[in-house]
Amino acid sequence: MSMDSISGPVTTGTVVGGLVLVLILAGIVEYLTKIFKQFIPESIKDKFPFPLLISLIIGVILSLTVKLDILRMFGFVTFYPYVSYVLTGLIAAGGSTGVHELISKLRDSRNNIE
Repeated sequence: MSMDSISGPVTTGTVVGGLVLVLILAGIVEYLTKIFKQFIPESIKDKFPFPLLISLIIGVILSLTVKLDILRMFGFVTFYPYVSYVLTGLIAAGGSTGVHELISKLRDSRNNIE
């Protein structure tokens, strides 16, 4: 399910489907980061947060590739969709805990608007 297939009003099904995709993306990012972390020498791990950088890059690339847009699934319209794709990738890079926190905040903000 690509976000391009969403047209018309946002339904519960689209939100749930999109959230599942974001959670899957976060899981993939965590898994790939864990794999790539093994290739970083111990001597430079303390000097720069390479695992964070790796997860950010993987999250943004995957989100841009599948055009996953967390703002659109909650009914927000963005003028530049690629900004929202990058934002979704950054959220996925935060891991599954970060995704859960952000989803609850977005849900609360949407309820306050209505």
